[in-house]
Parts: sequence; structure tokens; C-alpha cells
Amino acid sequence: MVGVYMFLDHSSEKTLDKLKVLQVVVQFAVPLTNVQLTEFILEHDFVNYFSLQQCLTELVEASFLEYSDSEGEFYYLLTESGRNSIEFFKDRIPQNIRRNINDAVVEKKKSIVIDTQITADYHKLDDTEYLVELKITENHLILADIKLTMASNKHAKRMCENWKKNAQFLYGDLVNLLNNTDEK
Repeated sequence: MVGVYMFLDHSSEKTLDKLKVLQVVVQFAVPLTNVQLTEFILEHDFVNYFSLQQCLTELVEASFLEYSDSEGEFYYLLTESGRNSIEFFKDRIPQNIRRNINDAVVEKKKSIVIDTQITADYHKLDDTEYLVELKITENHLILADIKLTMASNKHAKRMCENWKKNAQFLYGDLVNLLNNTDEK
């Protein structure tokens, strides 16, 4: 049976390898390609190549990771089940290994150049409307793609200028607002 049962065998090296892979993905907190994940894990000798590829396949099949396409590149994304599982079973990873993973991820994050692109453009739809297109892309993944209709060229232009200056703040505010569960 697939699912959390894969983590119930305390003694299995395979179980530990899967938990280490999930720990790495959790710590990075951004989608990773197979190449990025494989290079990182092998560089630090957390799991051998063949075990890693088997772990990734099984973690995807069990829906702990998702292997998704974004603009022609495939990325591993942590699912809610994956997040819950590593949170519940992380104590099965020896503390020194967890610390090594976390420290290695912190160091790697410092060296990764995050390729963030912020774009804003508008064009006339008809005599009274302009379509504004606002976008944030990070490492080829679309974080935000917003299209709004404005009544004037002046408003469309101002919106584009403000997006280019404040996109990272506006994106964070928008995500927080849409994730807010408080009743208003």
C-alpha cells in the first residue's frame, strides 16, 4: 500500500532515503528540477544516485511530491501530503543528518542566483479599454500572471510602472490576502 505506510519501517535505509529527500525539498522551499535535486543530494552524499531516482519515483507515485511542467521545464514540488509526512516523520532522520541537510541547503541557497523577472505591459483593446498584463517569473516558474482591464492609457501606464517598482511586495501582499482565512 502506498502513502504514509512507506515511512512506517523504522529500520529501512530506503525509508530513511525518502525522508532525507523530502527534508531537502522542504528546506529549499522552492521547486527544483531533477538535475538540481540530484546534483545537490549527490554532492553531499545524502543518497546514492540509483536510490535517489527510485525514491523520487515512489514519492511522486505516493503523491508526496509532484513532478510538474512550467514553461517546458519539469520541477519537483512538495505536496501537502509530503509536507505533513515529513513533519510527522522527521524525527526518524537522525538529528546530525537533518542538521547536515539543513546547513547544506542554507549554503546552497546563498550561492543560487535566483532569476526573477518582473514584466508589465499594456495594450489597447478598443477606444475605451486597455489590457494590463503583469507577471512575475522566478527560475522559469510563473509566480504571478495577472491581467486587468483599465479604462484609460494613463491608468494602465501607471499600473505597469507601479508593478515594476513594487511587484515583490504586491505579490506577497496578494498571496497573504488570498490565503487569509479570517472572516471579515
